[in-house]
Amino acid sequence: MCTVSVIGSSCVLRVVVNRDELRTRPIALPPQVILRGERQVLMPIDPASGGTWLAANDEGLILVMLNRNVAAAASAPAAKVSRGTIIPAIAGAADIVAAAGAIEAIDLTAVASFRLLIIGRVTLLEMLWDLQRLSLRRHRLGPPIMFTSSGLGDDLVDKPRRRLFEQVLDEQGPTNTMQDAFHRHHWPDRGHLSVCMSRSDAQTVSRTVVRRTRGAAVMCYTSIADAPRDCGASSSTKLSLAHSLPCHSH
Repeated sequence: MCTVSVIGSSCVLRVVVNRDELRTRPIALPPQVILRGERQVLMPIDPASGGTWLAANDEGLILVMLNRNVAAAASAPAAKVSRGTIIPAIAGAADIVAAAGAIEAIDLTAVASFRLLIIGRVTLLEMLWDLQRLSLRRHRLGPPIMFTSSGLGDDLVDKPRRRLFEQVLDEQGPTNTMQDAFHRHHWPDRGHLSVCMSRSDAQTVSRTVVRRTRGAAVMCYTSIADAPRDCGASSSTKLSLAHSLPCHSH
């Protein structure tokens, strides 16, 4: 369960991720730099799976995992392999082509349905696993984009959150302030639908910002579990990119 927004282009890209989890799930460990093959990878760690929902490597590749909650998935047998193990398995890829190839080589039959975002230099690749087939969609970086999911059903939360995203975008433009306001937004009377969500069994537990420039990726992680909606302890970790990213105007 997550809400993700992406603004910017290859010059300066900003990705914000709200992670929603069951209240009983252990609190994640802040981002750390680990080695995957020849690549240095920056990612927070989920103690329950040993995996992650978000990573950036020193080639500038950014990976984000979202659950998919659709009718077909609801009746499926319980997954034997955590979705959190997927990103660490492919985080050593140098680009979206290599990352997509690594995903296609994984046996996903024991993995629950998911939406994986692979954000490269000028393209965002959306890979969708529906328990039977792996499909993909390509998005050009530049136009702001948002993805969201919920254990209550993705269709239930997508419309109100998307309307809010478009409203805030129209009012403020694709700025850091706009993006932060969207990810902090909470409807007191509709906590289960809110971007910064809250219900009896689950809540938004962290907010992570990844800012990628031509020479570095900075990940700022804020834990907000059991804290006021806009508060929490934050930490920031920087990763130098192995190669400069080309700057394209849009």
